[in-house]
Amino acid sequence: RVWTPRELVEVGLKSPPDFPPGQGWHYSNTNYVLLGMILEQVTGKKIQESFAEKMFKPLKLTQTSWPVGGALPNPYAHGTTMQSIDDKLSDATHRDPSWAFTAGELVSTMADLRTWVVSYTTGSLVSPEMQKQRLTWMTMPPMTPERAYGIGIGIDHGWLGHTGELPGYNCSAYYLPEKKAVMVVMVNS
Repeated sequence: RVWTPRELVEVGLKSPPDFPPGQGWHYSNTNYVLLGMILEQVTGKKIQESFAEKMFKPLKLTQTSWPVGGALPNPYAHGTTMQSIDDKLSDATHRDPSWAFTAGELVSTMADLRTWVVSYTTGSLVSPEMQKQRLTWMTMPPMTPERAYGIGIGIDHGWLGHTGELPGYNCSAYYLPEKKAVMVVMVNS
């Protein structure tokens, strides 16, 4: 089924908060969906246009796209998963990813992800002030100095990056600045 961003937010708001504000930390895709909705309202553009203009074109991400429905650009990997109604192995390749919206409704390649993760973690497309804020790490449990989260970016023993999952596909993209090393891992779920 196709999900609208508003429907996604409504699902997120059905659950009570895990804790009072400032009393804990919990990752939430709903926040990214809300951010995408705000960006559309402020820019007057579809989020796909903003991503293309502000990220895909400047970074020359020619093999990264915002899918429509379950269609994928050729060639593509088949995504298999146990995330099915009956908990049996199923093909999730052409499932509609609209339920992720700005929390992860993108399709990319290893090459483009290598380019993206360096830009994403070094802040090449944001101001120095924004990058400083992004790299201000959360210290609430279960965080540690070795594993923490900033604004949309994680650190794990010096590696900066993020993971992304949709049924059938799991991806981790990280950059180790002091070694200029990039690690991108893509597997099925």
